[in-house]
Amino acid sequence: IAVVDLKKAFDAYDKTKESQKKLEDKISAKKKEAEVKKKEIETLQSNFDRQSAMLSEDGKKAKQGEIDLKKADYTKYSNDIVQELAVEERKLTEDIVNDIYDVVKSVASESKYEMVFDKKSLLVGGDDITDKVIKKLGEKKK
Repeated sequence: IAVVDLKKAFDAYDKTKESQKKLEDKISAKKKEAEVKKKEIETLQSNFDRQSAMLSEDGKKAKQGEIDLKKADYTKYSNDIVQELAVEERKLTEDIVNDIYDVVKSVASESKYEMVFDKKSLLVGGDDITDKVIKKLGEKKK
């Protein structure tokens, strides 16, 4: 029986760090895009507030409608970003976990272990193969 610290392997895997960086870069870019949209709405609202006394009722309704439409678009855009990033994070994590499981199976097979448990699931016993898994994950990229 062997044990592996899956969290430690996950955290030590270069692909985890690369995926986190990729996701953080994408989040940063999306935040910038959202900020541009938000500032556009703020500018429209500010202009409307300054000019509303000079506009006819129809003009006010048209401008307010334009602002409301931009706000709705912004809300939808923000929600879409959150969903898109959640899906991407889930996919990246799934790929990493699959890589780790493949390496755990390989190390277990090479070392003739019939059973491997996550270290936190086994209270006592088992040979710790975490370092072997981490080493093999590091070699996987090369």
